Amino acid sequence: MKELIKLNSVRRMIALSVVMLVTAVTLACSCQLGDLTKLATQIAPTEALVVRTVAPKPTEVPSPTPKPTPVPTAAPVVEEMALHTNEEAGINIQYPAAWFMDSDTESSYFAADQAGLGMMSPAGGPVFAVFAGPLADIEADTGTIESAEQLLDALIAETGFIPEGGEVGEYETLRPDVIVVPASWVDETTEQLWHVLLGATLSGERAGVMVGVTVADAWQPHLDIFRAMAGSVELFEPTVVVAPTEEVVEPAVGEVPGTVMDLEGDLEFASYRGWIDEEGDFEIAAEVTNVGDQTYNTYIDVYWQLLDINGDILLEDNSYLDRPTLAPGEVSSFWSFSWGSDLETGTISDVTAFKMWLEVSDLERSEVMVEVVEHSGSLTEDSFVVEGTIRNNLDSTVSDLYVHVTLYDASGNVVNVLYGWPDSDVLAPGEESTFTLSAWSSWEGTVDYGNVFVTGNVAE
Repeated sequence: MKELIKLNSVRRMIALSVVMLVTAVTLACSCQLGDLTKLATQIAPTEALVVRTVAPKPTEVPSPTPKPTPVPTAAPVVEEMALHTNEEAGINIQYPAAWFMDSDTESSYFAADQAGLGMMSPAGGPVFAVFAGPLADIEADTGTIESAEQLLDALIAETGFIPEGGEVGEYETLRPDVIVVPASWVDETTEQLWHVLLGATLSGERAGVMVGVTVADAWQPHLDIFRAMAGSVELFEPTVVVAPTEEVVEPAVGEVPGTVMDLEGDLEFASYRGWIDEEGDFEIAAEVTNVGDQTYNTYIDVYWQLLDINGDILLEDNSYLDRPTLAPGEVSSFWSFSWGSDLETGTISDVTAFKMWLEVSDLERSEVMVEVVEHSGSLTEDSFVVEGTIRNNLDSTVSDLYVHVTLYDASGNVVNVLYGWPDSDVLAPGEESTFTLSAWSSWEGTVDYGNVFVTGNVAE
């Protein structure tokens, strides 16, 4: 279940639109959430405003209103198109020849601008993605699906793809096996009106989902492009690529020794831990104490380097502390990870040590904190569970609530950090909610917990 913890940490997640895409992909491709987050691009707080997001909870959206039998509409050819074939995903698609393209084993991605391809967000320009997977995996969650229209109904009604307040248009048949529908909503982060063309297709035992996203100003110029791309999608049985057995290297698993550098006289690492997990990724957890007399309300960045036996740098990565405000004497938790596949040289098995240090950013944080009324924790046979109650003790409604809990070993050192949502992630002033967090992985050795706090954003 490390994938769920990674998703909850949101260290690698980007803007809300891609989280929406991930929700759709999860249904369409039966991908693990942890694998999907590999598609996201990390935006360092020191370079641009980082908005910590979480995968939105499913929102009940009314099923599309009854509609007459759709009339097939040919997708127009809007500009010079090129053919892209993804053998591993089983996808053929026509896309604008001038656009940028990327792909992986289950999906292909397209963007009008290079920045949009890197971010997979309409903030970087119009983007389009197509995902493919076995129809049986979808039917395991939704029941029998016999048409592209039923698949589209499931995506909208059952996955919460359209956020609350969003609008869904009329279905349009591009081909007998390709159905699309426009949708729109105001993005909470950017306050921009975003438009989406969501599509679905079936071919034998394969299913595909298409998503084109753009800001409002670019919608009309790109709507026909999105239609043409969706209407050109063809699915086929993918080519299975199997790496030679002799080249498969099992990753080293276990603790990695590390050294840290404090901000002398201001911020100190109370305890820390780094380890290589069973999936071949490097995880890192720590607590930092404000030992100075200054209150910090900006991003406190954490940097780390992964080193080989010769002390050479295999990867440098960064994230930031959890607490939005760190007053004198307060302690902030921290957890993040580096993908083993991201190493600049070597493999994760070459990592023998790490270095970690702190830097204070000038970028102010917008999150607020609400009151934790009570909490309790207990060790079970296969997990460590923490439950509690929170209350919005502020004068404004708070949304996107997120619970943080640190786990400790018998010596009081950090084992890991739990993240999760309360039962209600929007609280008006004075309202309360309960929460339950469970440690699913990397919790062995935990005997205690603490540093429980809740962050959120003031609702507009």
